[in-house]
Amino acid sequence: MKIYIDAGHRNNQNDFGAVGNGYKESALALTVSDELKTKLENLGITCYMSRNSEAEYLSLQERTNKANSLGVDLYLCVHINAATATTANGFECLYKHNATLSNLICDNVCNSTGQRNRGAKQRTDLHVLNSSKMEAVLLEMCFISNVDDLQYVLDDALRNKATDAVVNAIVTHFKYEVAPTSNNIIPINKEETRTQIVAKTTSTIAKMKTWAKTKGATQTFIDNADTYFVVCNVLGINATIAYAQYGYESGFGKHTGVVDESFCNPCGLKTNIGGDCKDPNAHQRFLNWKEGIMAHVDHIALYAGLPNYPKETTFDPRHFQYLYGLGATIEDLSNSWCPSNPDYANKLLSFVAEIENTLVEDEPNPTIEIALDGIIKKVEAINIGGHNFVKLRDLACDKIKIDYDKIPIVTII
Repeated sequence: MKIYIDAGHRNNQNDFGAVGNGYKESALALTVSDELKTKLENLGITCYMSRNSEAEYLSLQERTNKANSLGVDLYLCVHINAATATTANGFECLYKHNATLSNLICDNVCNSTGQRNRGAKQRTDLHVLNSSKMEAVLLEMCFISNVDDLQYVLDDALRNKATDAVVNAIVTHFKYEVAPTSNNIIPINKEETRTQIVAKTTSTIAKMKTWAKTKGATQTFIDNADTYFVVCNVLGINATIAYAQYGYESGFGKHTGVVDESFCNPCGLKTNIGGDCKDPNAHQRFLNWKEGIMAHVDHIALYAGLPNYPKETTFDPRHFQYLYGLGATIEDLSNSWCPSNPDYANKLLSFVAEIENTLVEDEPNPTIEIALDGIIKKVEAINIGGHNFVKLRDLACDKIKIDYDKIPIVTII
């Protein structure tokens, strides 16, 4: 894979871009570009720079000509934003044709750093996007005119998070396979060692609840195991994984962050618009826990690439097409769901193993008889709270057809 990194400005000897708070845009863009180049090359990706110092300058036409002649896969242009109003702030990504990568970059960066997400924006008036023959995106890292927003580039730790997030988005979008090395920030295991999310549930409700109690979980968290088990099994998602993620995201139901229990939001899902991670109003409030859990599981299913997703009707407020298939395995989630935490997948895998290895005395599932339109069928049921639940697929036969797309959840009690 080859990427052309264009540190914005220095089109001529007098072009330094925007200036604010004692800094020049061209110099800051070069700092970010150098950091991106180092991280991408550590993954084995070939990178070309439009310029390597402030002393170099070349026209926009020269930049795109060079990128086109090199036959790169991505034109990555880095800029710093500016506005007359010193309150303007946030990260955004510009594109011409395809919003998928730009959306992913915006979400990754802002989820990682907490910066305001201004979103992906289509632009048809920019030379570097118009004249490049490959996929091209233009990053606006922050506002040089806002001293607080400027810290997202000036602060080493924040800039490191942002560039990590950009790299993760690129690797995920292009499905670039990274061989694990000591230099890699995103070690990716071979496919056969990964844990698939669309899979048969690997535990029982009793194991999930017993595990939750050993973690000091709230009673609400323990009780929600029933709903997770049913919703996940209807869709074909491993409920063990979804429940483990609920535990990790919510602190086992304690919700110590800005999203408290009243949100009925098991995994911190944001609203359709999104916003700052520290802003409670940027997060979705659900009417009840069933809605919140169904939204969470639909979000997981979207990441996992479940057939017929994204759905037309869902409680998931961020049910975006560009997320489809970005997290088919637990290991993928460190790159896509939570790029700010490289240990995210390992923690989930640890929780899943704990649940699976929890010792309980499980009662066997009962076999019950159900009469449907004169046809008697014996099926295995799942007893939850004194009620018997059955899988619709177990009821289907030559004389009984089920339209699964029109039935979100059905229980027979």
